[in-house]
Amino acid sequence: MGLKAQDNAYAERINGTIKNEYLKLWNINDYKDLKIKTRKAVKHYNTKRGHSNLPNDFSPNQFEKLLLNLSTQERPTVIIYADGNYKVKVASSHHDFITQERPLAHNCPIIIKNE
Repeated sequence: MGLKAQDNAYAERINGTIKNEYLKLWNINDYKDLKIKTRKAVKHYNTKRGHSNLPNDFSPNQFEKLLLNLSTQERPTVIIYADGNYKVKVASSHHDFITQERPLAHNCPIIIKNE
């Protein structure tokens, strides 16, 4: 979790999509209903919704399965920017990028559970 929205632009983008493409369009009555509909939105986002920036408009889950079948050397790389670290690193796995200093905020990895 970052200290400001710019610390994790990818997560902020997903949060905006969930809020604007799902939750704002649904009638939410209370906190319990919000939790249920948020889970429903996240599940749809990850399993059904095609993403134009992914090959073949894959969903994130489809793209993850594709990547897991590739060797580390075959995986596409991404550029990672870290606050306070002005060196840019290209990585194909989050293990490729280790900050030199103790981060200002804790890294909160996403745990994928099979349902």
